[in-house]
Amino acid sequence: MAIAFVAEAHSSAQATGSSVVVSKPTGTLDGHLVLVLCANFAVHGYTAPDGSWTKLSFTDPEYADAVSITAFAKIADSEGASWTFTQSTEAWYSWAAFAYSGVDTAAPIDVYSTAAPYVTEDTTVRAASVTVTAANCLAVWLGSWINDVGGESAGDPSGFAERLDYQGTNHSVWVGDKTFGAGATGNVDLTVTSATTMKDACMVALKPAADAPEAPTINAYQSGSNIIVAWS
Repeated sequence: MAIAFVAEAHSSAQATGSSVVVSKPTGTLDGHLVLVLCANFAVHGYTAPDGSWTKLSFTDPEYADAVSITAFAKIADSEGASWTFTQSTEAWYSWAAFAYSGVDTAAPIDVYSTAAPYVTEDTTVRAASVTVTAANCLAVWLGSWINDVGGESAGDPSGFAERLDYQGTNHSVWVGDKTFGAGATGNVDLTVTSATTMKDACMVALKPAADAPEAPTINAYQSGSNIIVAWS
């Protein structure tokens, strides 16, 4: 089964407390995979609410001049209208949430980025290569940078379908996805208009659900007084 993008929701603000309320994307159903990206400056940590969230890529605190991003994932199951994540310190922040269908609900994440942020002062926002293990995985590229030093996005990663290009409050966020076969993806770069070190990006590869077996072909015919049924 192919993985398909369903919907997204996003926002940004100056924090007035530790709570970041993330809206559920419209159209999210039970069994969909939900990805949430939280981003801020000064490398503050995030904690997910209760409810089977898995914490994926996050920025190590030693990279104090980088944008801090943290990705979370879960399979939707009787979700409310929003989720409240906890920010360790008040800061400018952005969030974005994405829903995907056709993901393996038992083991939805094939691999995700664990490399250190790329903080060379240039116009490249880079997600480090990941090595995909399953066929037809959908790699989701999630990145953020500071608006006033990085400017706007100027060149999307090659072959990626854009899902969000957002100039928020102090932060920009770009998210897109592309199907990969097994093997290394290579580094994936997005270009911005101004050189900056204040940036970070990661990739999360989603594993597709197995295709349902084909229904058998059933044939029935009469032979004398007997009814013969065969299938293949």
